[in-house]
Order: sequence, then structure tokens, then C-alpha cells
Amino acid sequence: MKEKEPVKKKRKKKKRGPSISTIILIIILLAGIGILLYPSVSDWWNSMHATKAIAGYVTAVEDLSARDKEEAIKAA
Repeated sequence: MKEKEPVKKKRKKKKRGPSISTIILIIILLAGIGILLYPSVSDWWNSMHATKAIAGYVTAVEDLSARDKEEAIKAA
């Protein structure tokens, strides 16, 4: 008689999160993108703040009375 072979049970693979190498690659990718975008983003940020500062100075000068302007010119 033939002996039956033991039935192999299929093991289900446990779903794990991403591997450490995947996480490291994602971090390196994000760092690279950040390095490439830094000059453009910083230029935009600084020009936005400079524009606001200039607008504030213009408003302050427009609000000065003629007398204050004359005193500032004499003081200079």
C-alpha cells in the first residue's frame, strides 16, 4: 500500500510594514528633493517678506505729515 505523504500546510505570510531599507530610501529621496527645492523655496519666502516690508515702509512714509517729512529731511 502507498503511504500518504503528510499534507503540507500553507503558511500565510504575516503582513509586515515596510522594510528598513525602504524607509531609508524614502528618507534619502525626501532629503534629496528638499535639497533641490531649497533655493527656489527660500527665494520665494524671502521675496514675499521683502515685499511686505517694503509695503509697510511705503505706508509709513505716506502717513507722514508734510511737517514730519521736512523735519526728517533737515535732520538728515
